[in-house]
Amino acid sequence: MEKVASVVLEQLRYVLKTREMQDVEELASHLETFSYKAMQEVWREEQLGKENDQLHSQAVIQLKTKLRPKMEEIVRINHLNYLKQGAVFRKPMKSKSLAKAAFWHWKLDASEKMLTITGCDGENFVEGGLRDDIRQVWIKDIAEVTSNDEIDRKASSSRFTSSPATMMLRGIRIQLKPTNELKEGEVLMTVTCDEMQAAIWLEGLSYLIGNTGSRSETTAMIERMLKMELRVRLLNVKLTNLEEKPEIPLIPEDIGKFISNF
Repeated sequence: MEKVASVVLEQLRYVLKTREMQDVEELASHLETFSYKAMQEVWREEQLGKENDQLHSQAVIQLKTKLRPKMEEIVRINHLNYLKQGAVFRKPMKSKSLAKAAFWHWKLDASEKMLTITGCDGENFVEGGLRDDIRQVWIKDIAEVTSNDEIDRKASSSRFTSSPATMMLRGIRIQLKPTNELKEGEVLMTVTCDEMQAAIWLEGLSYLIGNTGSRSETTAMIERMLKMELRVRLLNVKLTNLEEKPEIPLIPEDIGKFISNF
């Protein structure tokens, strides 16, 4: 009964705050409009408003700045672990026929120093099989990793004819450093229909060669993780003034005695 009474009280408060009424019948009419389900939506919107206000307070902005490097490191480790699992890509082909498509499997080794590229007969790669078309590329020999617009346009012109729904392919371009045999450096190119897969591989390989800048997909992921982390941390924090700073205790004069008490 207490719960029911509290809900009715909230309904009355909300109606009186948001509606102008001339008599009791009009009040009853408005109360019927704001059912329990409607009040749940009101509470949800109010809670979101409070959380957004907290997230934009100065104290939380400072906390967000301190948490960002940790979130960036978590995303970076996750991307590298994804590369270590390996993935099957399509080789760029001049022919648009899917029957002539060639595939290869790319995998980053556990030391994060070498990329192993293995040819495969289809999209399903079986690790451990005996093949003679295996190549290993040292990460230190990679000069640049890009998603070339020209490659994307070429790849996107290839369509999956076996399905009525067409899918666009994303290109990955690896430029190797110059060698005695190739003065301009060898170029490795591959394509995939998985946009997220392409983004993670581009981000991971770019980080391994020293490019620490984040792509838009990674930045969006970091922001989502930061927002979730902040919401969890703010669950039990209640500040009447959003700009109010928590009280920080003074450092003990005798720090050694203070530690020994624990």
